[in-house]
Amino acid sequence: MQLTRKIRVGAALVAASALVMLSGCTGTSQSSTAPAPESSNSGALLTIPREDTGTFSRNFNPFSTQSLPMTTQAILSLQAVGMDALARHEAELTAHALRGLAGIEGLEIYGSGDPEKVDERVGVIPINLAGVDHYKLAAILSFEGGIAVRNGCFCAHPYILRLLQVSSEDAVRNRQNIIDGTRVGLPGLVRISFGCYNTLEEVDHAVAVLARIAAGDVTGDYEQDPASGSYWPRGYEPDYQRYFALQPGVPARPREHRMPRCGV
Repeated sequence: MQLTRKIRVGAALVAASALVMLSGCTGTSQSSTAPAPESSNSGALLTIPREDTGTFSRNFNPFSTQSLPMTTQAILSLQAVGMDALARHEAELTAHALRGLAGIEGLEIYGSGDPEKVDERVGVIPINLAGVDHYKLAAILSFEGGIAVRNGCFCAHPYILRLLQVSSEDAVRNRQNIIDGTRVGLPGLVRISFGCYNTLEEVDHAVAVLARIAAGDVTGDYEQDPASGSYWPRGYEPDYQRYFALQPGVPARPREHRMPRCGV
């Protein structure tokens, strides 16, 4: 049984989603989605949504108590640093990133790219790179640059579909493809997000790696997993025991390449 909630067109419903620093994939993510047979750990179904209907899995719980201790500690930490100081730091990082990204051929920034107007935006920069699928761009940044980004339609599917000018026919076809078990060719963006812990040097590193990718300087030979959409370099065999063994001498359990999703 699925819990379905009808949403009136024009109603102010987009998404109620605490980001990673506050929620940590603990069940607080929520998004407007259409029916599908599979659900995420956060309770929100993973499909291309319709604007007139919201459908959530039977596990959907917007008031999960799992997130409360983490959220409380995060709020205390932010208060200790000071929100004004955080805003200034975020603006500095964003302006620095926009200046660097502007020189990369084929890279499109969605939203204002003016570094002099960072007071009108937050430290989130959605991008796409011409000729590179957003799933693949995110994978290369991760495997070859050690850079974690988010890709897809985030928790704003209807808005992203309009931004990318995806027709209603293509949206219907993409929904059916997901139901049929494939995420190849889905529309989306790559999102660079800054936190209070990021530095200018890390921004420079991200810009440099993106410039390399734009120039075709990619080391790995990547293949796509149709079921998840994710790309993996061929022959990639991480040493899980080195990083994830819970007890000395006890081999860690290998993890499937398909990455878990949180509030997509």
